[in-house]
Amino acid sequence: MRAAASLAIDLVESAYRLEPDADAWFTGVLERAMPTLDRGLGVCGFSYSIRGSSVGFEHTTFLGPRELPELARNMFRGIPPEITAQMARRMGDFASISSFLRDVPPAARWAVTEHMRGLGVADGLVAAFPDGEGGAIQFCSLSEAPLETPRGDRLTWRRIGAHLAAGWRLRRKLGAGQTIAEAVMTGGGAMLSATEPASSRRAQRCLRQHGAAMTLARGGLRREAPIRALELWRGLIAGRWSLVERREESGATVLVAYRNEPSLGRDPRGLTERETAIVELVRTGASNKQVAYTLGLAPGTVATHLRAALRKLGLSSRVELARLQRLDARDADRLALADGQLGVLPLPPVAPRREAALGRLTTAEREVAVQAARGLSNSEIAAARGRSVRTVVNQLASVFAKLGLGSRAELAARLASELPDDH
Repeated sequence: MRAAASLAIDLVESAYRLEPDADAWFTGVLERAMPTLDRGLGVCGFSYSIRGSSVGFEHTTFLGPRELPELARNMFRGIPPEITAQMARRMGDFASISSFLRDVPPAARWAVTEHMRGLGVADGLVAAFPDGEGGAIQFCSLSEAPLETPRGDRLTWRRIGAHLAAGWRLRRKLGAGQTIAEAVMTGGGAMLSATEPASSRRAQRCLRQHGAAMTLARGGLRREAPIRALELWRGLIAGRWSLVERREESGATVLVAYRNEPSLGRDPRGLTERETAIVELVRTGASNKQVAYTLGLAPGTVATHLRAALRKLGLSSRVELARLQRLDARDADRLALADGQLGVLPLPPVAPRREAALGRLTTAEREVAVQAARGLSNSEIAAARGRSVRTVVNQLASVFAKLGLGSRAELAARLASELPDDH
């Protein structure tokens, strides 16, 4: 059984232990992640935001040797802009530092590896997740020996990360004094109180179903079938609520439905808040199914909102979407237009095209990868290349294995900076 899977529900539970102190929250998560992440030099937890080419670290927590804090801080000093850009692209991923560095320009890769060597560090593991509100959280370890990304753990970590991000976001909202509890029910599903919009029959039926699924996931399934347990327990329900267990003064245990949807504020490009949340997740390489899991929506609902967002942005594919810089209302340049204002959509700076990922593929694999990243189906690729569908399937499997990817969505995000512009 994979390490991340066996500890999945333990990690998810730690996400919703809503200690008021950020360091206590990170410590709780790191204690449960340590068996999976630690490679002998301890584990670290960070919250951070990326503005332009700079990384702003907020909370930092360390578990391990006394030398770890200084070692970790030295690792992040003077981060090259290319690394910052890669961090922004790879939010939502779980990877070794060495595999992360394969997709940055050689000069930046050499500078980082030399810096690490000087610190006595050869590699590490990094699990990073967008918090849905413009920042991110990261859990990582350092190693004296080279590492490979545990391939089977990547999807599991994406799902765990959806809960960690939801728990972190909720902890901050509660810490800011926001009153966001909209329903309270018993563990058996009896509704004790509810406010709009949780008071409708449909909403209450949805909350009861997810409460029952959460209870099932935390029971025997957590060890017998952890992947199934993780699939059942969602961090967000109907794009709005997170369910959290709370012990009352009477000693009774209840489930509280907190309003906890991601929010970047009013988007200057005209996207709704839900469309913005979906776009930000898709830009990290998340598939529609993964976005649906994270936001507690149906995959068809995600696809509909994504099409609407692409139309508003004047884009035709995930590749084009991945090329855009993240933009929120605080960063947008404004143009006066009649009696209103219009947000200006920035394009990414033109940079020399790199062969970091495509260069590791054969000519045939490279051509198939480009077509798949642009959204062509296996049958369409096979017809265009005069090959069988089986051949295309095998070539794509080889592409995913060489690049350490798990889906076409991740492929589109990874190749966005390398594909020709004529598409």
